[in-house]
Amino acid sequence: MERIERIRADSRPLYLIAQERLMTLIEQGAFKPGDRFPAEPALAEELGISRSTLREVLRVFEEDGLITRRPGIGTFIVSDRRPLIEAGLETLESVETMAHRLGMVAGTVNLRIGRIRASSAYAQKLGVEEGEPLLYLSRIKTAQDRRVAYIYDLLPERSIKLTDLRDRFQGSVIDYLLEQKVPIAYARSDILPTNASNSLASKLRIKPKTPLLLLEETLYLKDGSRGGYSLNYFVREFFRFHVISRLPGAGSKKED
Repeated sequence: MERIERIRADSRPLYLIAQERLMTLIEQGAFKPGDRFPAEPALAEELGISRSTLREVLRVFEEDGLITRRPGIGTFIVSDRRPLIEAGLETLESVETMAHRLGMVAGTVNLRIGRIRASSAYAQKLGVEEGEPLLYLSRIKTAQDRRVAYIYDLLPERSIKLTDLRDRFQGSVIDYLLEQKVPIAYARSDILPTNASNSLASKLRIKPKTPLLLLEETLYLKDGSRGGYSLNYFVREFFRFHVISRLPGAGSKKED
């Protein structure tokens, strides 16, 4: 096995950094389904972490079904990996669209739709007055009958009626807004690592403190106003996001 780049200083807990690094190695093919990990002392040395930190990482991986331990034999990558949804963040699309493109069956459970008054924090996020009515949607997304994400959306109650939203919503806010001819321009997204709270763990049927990816997204309309704000909590093992970066001016046409 090629020597793994050592983990450097980071503001997050070391076990989370090690978890992320080891998961990346698995996804990149350094360890394939059915492979046996090196012995703990060797793997800890390669990652530049203590054996106790490595054991915490392996404990989480075992709870998530990514590895299996065989006493007296070793630790192995499971051969029946759970479905992975991969998508580029350059395109604004729903979990349904991502899953369907990969031939997966997507669904929505525990859907709740209602009205709240904008708190100061939400008013700032959406560029509205504090106390202005907002429509909210919360739901759990499934893929292949597994709970893979929890999503909470807020929409300004301007041209959207609560009754219409309840009647016509099919699982995706983006798809609903496009159907309603809302002039979406783009979305600003921030990806943050986080751990499942007790509440989120219960909703997603995972262990508390399970690593999640939080996609905080603000939707902008063509007139510059904000058309929506959402918090998307993805169970990390099911998703991989990528961004395609180009050099400045690459692909642009030269002026005459």
